[in-house]
Amino acid sequence: MLTYLYLDYGGVPKYRQELKYSLISLKEELRGEAAIAVYSDAPEVYRDWPVTAVGMAGRVAAWSGGGLYHRRVKPEVVKDALVRFAGPVCFLAADSIVRPGFHAEVTAK
Repeated sequence: MLTYLYLDYGGVPKYRQELKYSLISLKEELRGEAAIAVYSDAPEVYRDWPVTAVGMAGRVAAWSGGGLYHRRVKPEVVKDALVRFAGPVCFLAADSIVRPGFHAEVTAK
């Protein structure tokens, strides 16, 4: 099954709000046809959301090269998700707004 991925770490309220809005637009599009995972250093934030929250607080330092390269966290999340969910994944930025037809286009490719 396809899993859509989001990344939330650092605790910036604006980014977390954007991610939640994106989740709403994605969930409306999916209608149960794919899974959603949020990798976060605060997975409890997503406890009441229809997602799999993956705690990653203990891995941020290693995944970012000891804090030297924070953008390295994104490919590490994708790599972990490919193993964890054993299927295709699609990484979405927190500020993505999903429009009708998006899921059909992703699955077609």
